[in-house]
Amino acid sequence: MKKDILRETLLNIYMENINNPKRFRKEMCRIIRQARETGDFRLLGMAYYYMAFSYYQSGERDIVLPYIIKSVTLLEHTNDYKAVITACNLCGAAYLSQENYQLALSSYSRAYRIAKRHRNRTYESYSMNNLADCYEKLGDYDTTIKLLRQCMELDKRTSNAPYSDLTSSLPYMNLADCYEKLGDYDKALECLETVADRIENAEPKMWLQLYYEIRASVLYSKGDLENAGIYLDKSLSFDESAGDNYINYEMFEKLLHRLIEIKDFERAEKTLEKLTLFADRCDHLMNNIIRYRAQAAYLMSQNDREGALSASLKLNELYDRRIKDIRNMQLSVHKKHMEAENEIIKLNNKLHENEKAASRDPLSKLLNRAALLKEATAFFEIAASKKEKIGAVFIDIDYFKQCNDTYGHAKGDEIIREVARACLKEETASVKFARYGGDEFFGIIHGFSDEKVIDTARRICERIRKADIPNIENPNGHRVTLSVGLVNVAIGERSDTIIDIANYADKALYCSKDKGKNRICFFDYDHFDEKGKRDPYIMIDF
Repeated sequence: MKKDILRETLLNIYMENINNPKRFRKEMCRIIRQARETGDFRLLGMAYYYMAFSYYQSGERDIVLPYIIKSVTLLEHTNDYKAVITACNLCGAAYLSQENYQLALSSYSRAYRIAKRHRNRTYESYSMNNLADCYEKLGDYDTTIKLLRQCMELDKRTSNAPYSDLTSSLPYMNLADCYEKLGDYDKALECLETVADRIENAEPKMWLQLYYEIRASVLYSKGDLENAGIYLDKSLSFDESAGDNYINYEMFEKLLHRLIEIKDFERAEKTLEKLTLFADRCDHLMNNIIRYRAQAAYLMSQNDREGALSASLKLNELYDRRIKDIRNMQLSVHKKHMEAENEIIKLNNKLHENEKAASRDPLSKLLNRAALLKEATAFFEIAASKKEKIGAVFIDIDYFKQCNDTYGHAKGDEIIREVARACLKEETASVKFARYGGDEFFGIIHGFSDEKVIDTARRICERIRKADIPNIENPNGHRVTLSVGLVNVAIGERSDTIIDIANYADKALYCSKDKGKNRICFFDYDHFDEKGKRDPYIMIDF
């Protein structure tokens, strides 16, 4: 399946089930099983990505990491760099929501490096913006501003990019947030005004909600309380269908503290309700920490000391859990990486088994013609580099059609298997056999002397003779016999391709059959008979 078709198919499945995550995850589980069975790294990696994305969108961020770590590890073994970048960015977001900034930086940096290497400006800008967001949370505003300005430069050079309304707006929104922290409110508002029209069209709508929150925060910081309230009210008016974002959640907490400072308790209460609803809907440890932290601050502002104390006690419990979770998460990350690596080993083994099965004829278990051609190409390269000879063995079962007519096709199949077993016993790194078609078999050899090629054919014929398989229609002892054509030549003299070799062996086989069958004929272009006449066909005793 082509890259774009696969991505589009999975995205369509997601969009069809966007309001039914349970059904979507069930469908992804089915695709995961299918990908494991077929050994499809890319399909499995992308299915894991969409599972992670589904949980991230629903706020279940504790479940995101196991899936996204597997996704990144698997997709890194494919050539779909866009999928790797997308997965790395989501992995960074998952770490960021856990406040694990070091691993978030590592994931975002990996996504950025890949995008830069492939000169994909859209993905480069998106990854750089995420990096900037991480540096901003760490308080490194100089690096944040530098990265965001680079994003904007990339944005100017990137046109008609997918999701351009969102990707080109996010750097300006993040830069505004950064300028607010530095106290440069006019620059912050200038950044927000630049993308005002673009962000209105961005999907999902949670990004527009975030835009209103950032604008409200900047205006509160500047002292423009009236306009700040207008933008906050716009943000509060969004319902859950707009989607959830951990960044929105953090911004609401920031705004709540600002509202308490200016004693706008009506909006503060509405903001707290928003935080509480979000925490109830997305029962994540960090969400609950923010919820009880905000609740304690609000209740204290209302002189509800008992309620504030209760919220603070719950907050302390959550902080204790958080310390344990950080330790467990580090162990879990290592474990998930190991699981993903083990899954890759299993998939590689499955892929090898599938390739091996696809290269074999199901009846004889010998190579099929396509696989033989691949082996022959490798043999020619080796023989050419070592100045070796290339040999061929062409085998035909004598009176096979008559045998089938007399004994039935089941018996005919057993004879084919018996001849195949005789050929398989000769297989080495330098000798490979294939079922050429019907009752014909073809072997390719490199590095053998003429006598060793002849001995190979002799042993195969001897095994069939010892098997003593009846064929009443065969005048040669009323037993199954073989006709064999052989050749062994140096590359470049009269043979440059497998077709040349096959033609010589075919001529020798025809000679064996023409002389009465149950014979081995060796083709030697330079052979002369006792009278000095050219005679390339040499009958071999066995």
